[in-house]
Amino acid sequence: MGSIVMDNCYIESGSIVAAGAVLTEGTRVEAGSIYAGEYQLRK
Repeated sequence: MGSIVMDNCYIESGSIVAAGAVLTEGTRVEAGSIYAGEYQLRK
């Protein structure tokens, strides 16, 4: 299982993108956050 990361996404250091996650265009994953699922579970 993999993740889908679309164009212009920025993933900061120390963050986690879980298997099966879908990051839509322009998504910014902030440092220390966890993104999981299609609608990004943010913690």
